Amino acid sequence: MPVSYAGIIEEHNNVRNKAGLFDIGHMGLIKIAGPQALEFIQSVATNDAAKLAVNSCQYALLCHENGGAVDDILVYRLPDQYIIIANASNTDKVLAWFNKVLGTRDKGLIEHDTQSCALSIQGPKAIELVGKTLGLDLSNLARNHVLES
Repeated sequence: MPVSYAGIIEEHNNVRNKAGLFDIGHMGLIKIAGPQALEFIQSVATNDAAKLAVNSCQYALLCHENGGAVDDILVYRLPDQYIIIANASNTDKVLAWFNKVLGTRDKGLIEHDTQSCALSIQGPKAIELVGKTLGLDLSNLARNHVLES
């Protein structure tokens, strides 16, 4: 995956003024589901996931019990599960930390999804371009929210 196609300044300006599409399929996508999902997330993440509305997300940190960060993450609340997005190079560390925190509790709570892909589009024209491409009205989609269709 090239880091730069036409040059970092040109790409930066295009994203800031129009939109940029990024393949983030390499990021760690971890599903957490079941009756103990929220309790588990509350025990490992710094933000209050109980405040998340369905189909929204928040930024949080995973911290070691004695301080220091395991990773910074995004926590998505979907209708039937939570999804954690971890930095690609830290996914194994995040999974190891989750398993350490879980101890002997239900290991089925966590699933590392290696079959899905993800794209990120950002910039002032992102909503318009994605809406037109998908044939959806995204004008009311709030920041840090997702739409399932």
